[in-house]
Amino acid sequence: MTVGPPTDQGFFYDFYSPHGEVVSEANYSNIEESMKKIIKSKLRFERLELTRDEALEMFQENKFKTHLLQTKVPDGGLTSVYRIGEFVDLCTGPHIAHTGLA
Repeated sequence: MTVGPPTDQGFFYDFYSPHGEVVSEANYSNIEESMKKIIKSKLRFERLELTRDEALEMFQENKFKTHLLQTKVPDGGLTSVYRIGEFVDLCTGPHIAHTGLA
């Protein structure tokens, strides 16, 4: 996952595939089913504040996230991440209380 900025219609994520995999319409039904399960499970959004160094460690395998952290968060600064179940990502928020409200 790379970036996922908010838009007037919601938000999106860009993905980078080092092996050239492509998401196409053939994948849409599986993705939609997964999203329906997530919505139904009403996972809570948990906001966490991390230091820049903590976030750099958390996202050390993601060159896109580390670039954002290195260019947008000053040394000694804080950033926020949101945890939804096992998924954690950089985000300034705010968010709705849980995925069931999506």
